Amino acid sequence: MAENLWFEWSGEGFKKQGYKSVIYFTYDHVDMHNPVCLGGLASCLQRDGLVDSLSDGRSFIEKSSVFYHGHAGTVDEEPDLTICDEKGETFYGDAVETISNITLVEVYGLGD
Repeated sequence: MAENLWFEWSGEGFKKQGYKSVIYFTYDHVDMHNPVCLGGLASCLQRDGLVDSLSDGRSFIEKSSVFYHGHAGTVDEEPDLTICDEKGETFYGDAVETISNITLVEVYGLGD
């Protein structure tokens, strides 16, 4: 199920850029124009109580979101991911344990 592939971002190295936005991520570099990826994130937004329906979720994603392809990994066995470059180095100069491709989506207008 595609909605189980999206997680709210709580990691390091990527901050909200927009006012009242939420950030979700999934592993791998995915195409947000793909209906399965879009529907999965819309379902996640609905499940988390941020939108009332799948169509509302899709609308927010299509009209007011930005997505980023990047890399992340864990540092010193921390549970949260940290953004890194393709070689595994973080902004802080640390090295992640395992590099993963990720896609981050920032959806505007749904956060606190």
